[in-house]
Amino acid sequence: MDGNAPFSDAIHLAPIPEDFRPPSLEVYKGVTDPRGHVQGFEAAVRYRQLDEATRCHLLANTLKGAAFSWFIKLPRGHISSYEHLKWELIARFIGRTRMVVSDMVLANIKQGERESLRDYTNSFFAATAEAEDVEPAVAMHNFRRGLKVGDLSKSLQLAKPRSYPELVARASQFILLEDAESSLTGAPGPIVVVARITDFDVRRVLLDSGSAADILFESAFLQMGLKEANLLRAGTTLLGFSGERVQPLGFITLPVSFGDDNGHAMSMVNFAVIKAKSGYNAILGRTTLNSFGMVISTTHLCAKFPTSSGVVTIRGDAKQATRCFQIAAQLVVDQMDPRESQPVIPQEGVVNIALGGKDSSKIVNISSYLNEKQQAKLPPCFLSTLMSLHGLLKMLQAWTGPSASTIPY
Repeated sequence: MDGNAPFSDAIHLAPIPEDFRPPSLEVYKGVTDPRGHVQGFEAAVRYRQLDEATRCHLLANTLKGAAFSWFIKLPRGHISSYEHLKWELIARFIGRTRMVVSDMVLANIKQGERESLRDYTNSFFAATAEAEDVEPAVAMHNFRRGLKVGDLSKSLQLAKPRSYPELVARASQFILLEDAESSLTGAPGPIVVVARITDFDVRRVLLDSGSAADILFESAFLQMGLKEANLLRAGTTLLGFSGERVQPLGFITLPVSFGDDNGHAMSMVNFAVIKAKSGYNAILGRTTLNSFGMVISTTHLCAKFPTSSGVVTIRGDAKQATRCFQIAAQLVVDQMDPRESQPVIPQEGVVNIALGGKDSSKIVNISSYLNEKQQAKLPPCFLSTLMSLHGLLKMLQAWTGPSASTIPY
């Protein structure tokens, strides 16, 4: 197709001066904010006193990839002026602009009355990892403001952390305590499972009946050998963890299955592929859960669904849920202190706890901000939880890498 076809005859047939030398201009592929490209273009040609037709041709010549494909598909003779072309370009690609999370968004994240500390920190950390130009002190202030009254909020009031990594470390300790207590009381937790997506066993998949969308994060998408060319583009935006609008890279329909030889079920799932940092590889929302006929019990950390062979139960993996939190926490530490090269160590008093009798290598530290009464309330399963995490860490240190058909830890 003729690349000049979208221009009117007045522009298409206008002569270009013989001695004209085009300036060096940035190309635009349709994947960033078009307003920035137009502003840069106009700054580059401002003092050249170019006529309408020349400016139109120059701007069109900067278009590559998706932007050029859009341009050549415009109706013949559609563009009648430079301003017309400029605003058509902006209107078409403005949806590609990344929605920046600001400190105002962080200030609006509040812990719900019945929301667990883990869920609150996951939401806050996910938003902070996507934030730009947010000072650590501002993020710390908003984290404390959003907390409901409890042991962690009291600890932060008594001894304010001196850095964002210290805040993350403090929150992690209280989350472990809350998880240990909830395992005794039956309080609900996130259901994180392994799902078969195409030919891959994908770990860290969250079953979220509160989500209206099915999400596949870009890192998992790429590890599955898929490419952006496989995506169906759409102008739809999604509502993120913290209320911000998120523009998906695109949509793709993939087979998802659960179960084993004793019974399994499969459903085709339309995933929104998101370029964002997350502890999860994928999130399955209520539409997909309903398609499987799943009944979820967060209290028992499992889900059941019918198959031709009977009812199948899949159980959530508490260790993987903890791993998701650890990844989310580390994303925030990296975002707030990119120079940090050492392991995050709380800058506070600690109490040593031996996990394995005479084995001095199995010693962990917990915060001394837990008072004696709180330390005395540590349930027996708290130590077993720490022992499991200690074993998981050893396993991860010895782990050399996933099999070709596994999306990793």
